[in-house]
Amino acid sequence: MDKLIIRKMETSDLNEVLKIYKGGIETGMATFETIVPSSQVWDERHHVTLRFVAEEHNRVVGWIAISPVSTRTVYLELEKLVFIYRVIVKGRALLQSFSKY
Repeated sequence: MDKLIIRKMETSDLNEVLKIYKGGIETGMATFETIVPSSQVWDERHHVTLRFVAEEHNRVVGWIAISPVSTRTVYLELEKLVFIYRVIVKGRALLQSFSKY
């Protein structure tokens, strides 16, 4: 496997992240969502400081982000991990890389 570089997500990565998200929706296995959210909606749903991307050959190939489960006070401590990766075979190595953060 080529070396994956894990880094903080930048605003310029969002279009590629949304393409990967769309691919996850199309598999029917990555999310319960059925449409790709707008950039604004995606941005509002994910913590700004807890977004990372994986790069391979200077190309974003995966992403991971934390988002609140609910806006209700009773669920304030609960969060969900959103992890979508373009190539499933490499997913385990990517998840292990992300776990270092």
